[in-house]
Amino acid sequence: MASAPIYCPTCGTPNEPPSVFCANCGKPLPSAGSAAPYPSEGQTSRSYSSPAYPAGGVPLPPPYPTGNTPSSPRYPAGGSPLPPPYQTGNTPSSPTYATDGSRLSPPPYPIGNIPSSPAYPQDEQYFRAAGNMQSSPSYTGGGQLIPPPTNPTGDRQPMPPQPKPRRGKKIGIIAIIAVTVAILLVGAYLAVALLKPSPQTGTATPTVNTTTTAQAAAAAQATAAAATATAAPATTPTTAPASSPTAQGTAPVAQSGLPCTVNIPTWTDGSSDWKVLNSMLLNDGTNGNGPYNNGPSIVAPCQLGSTTNYAVQTQIQVTNASNGGCFGISVRGNPLSSGWQGYLAGVGDCGSNVSAAYIGGPNYNNDNQSVQASFDPGKSVHTYRIEVSGNTIKFFVDGSLLLNLTDNRYLTGAQVGLWCENIQLQVTSFQVTALS
Repeated sequence: MASAPIYCPTCGTPNEPPSVFCANCGKPLPSAGSAAPYPSEGQTSRSYSSPAYPAGGVPLPPPYPTGNTPSSPRYPAGGSPLPPPYQTGNTPSSPTYATDGSRLSPPPYPIGNIPSSPAYPQDEQYFRAAGNMQSSPSYTGGGQLIPPPTNPTGDRQPMPPQPKPRRGKKIGIIAIIAVTVAILLVGAYLAVALLKPSPQTGTATPTVNTTTTAQAAAAAQATAAAATATAAPATTPTTAPASSPTAQGTAPVAQSGLPCTVNIPTWTDGSSDWKVLNSMLLNDGTNGNGPYNNGPSIVAPCQLGSTTNYAVQTQIQVTNASNGGCFGISVRGNPLSSGWQGYLAGVGDCGSNVSAAYIGGPNYNNDNQSVQASFDPGKSVHTYRIEVSGNTIKFFVDGSLLLNLTDNRYLTGAQVGLWCENIQLQVTSFQVTALS
């Protein structure tokens, strides 16, 4: 009697005795006796179906589906064969067969994850979703073939064809433009012809056809003489020209009343050391005569009349003071045969010191009543201002009061001007204004 096979307790495979290890899985076999592959109540929760036999022990032709494994690629979960390719229960629909195994026709076939057609949006009447599938680019969910659109617009409605403009309308517009241009050209030509001066302008035109040549010539001569007589006063200057600013000895036009602003380029009637260049009044520093009892070396063309309280303001820049010297402003001047009278306010002691300012009488810093203060002009532009009001004389530099003198000697005097000794400088403005 043949010995009973030894079933593997792990995989249930029968083994011929006296095998020690399972020929299928290699697990140890019972040492003696037969081992039942399954308990009487069927497969336990910890064991798996045999790859060849289901839990009931009935063999199936290979390959074999089991209860806890996916469906066979050839057989669905129900065990019914399908013509290839085969659908399973947990996989998407076949590209050729639907889920229920029926063949679709004609191809191509929509599947579950294809987006809607690019030619029509999902809400169009042509492509509708079938179940969980999006519509096919070429077929609807029902498998109906749709002809391609003539004007696809994505998610927008197809644009209707635009009507072409009629040819006759274009011709009419072109004709209107041409006529307008022609009218403008003719109008421009007529305007030029009418405005063009006659070649006989300036000659007498006979009014009657019976006028002789001699009479016409006499009339033309009379007309030319009248035109010359009429035009002559217009070409004659009413005032002397104020040009030639560099010519020395030419006095500028006197200005009556205050304020009086001197036209610097015409201020050329001073001593030979004063010159005009580039609209500035210059001094070349060659005058070695001091201001003592001499007054200004260039007098401003301002007629103050009876005004005695006024201010003189000027802008001056020292360009070279290497030889010392002095410069300043004269006010309340009165030239007499016995000598000049008035006040002098300026910078420098007319020697080597140019870093002091003074107010004094005709003798400047040597005057018995003169006052002084420290001030160095350097080579910067400064605004110098002198105010005379009653018996008070004030000297300002750049808006700050520098000196103040009270003196009773010269309460009147209408002459104002500038003086300079051995210093090169340039003046850009000079103005006299009345004080209340």
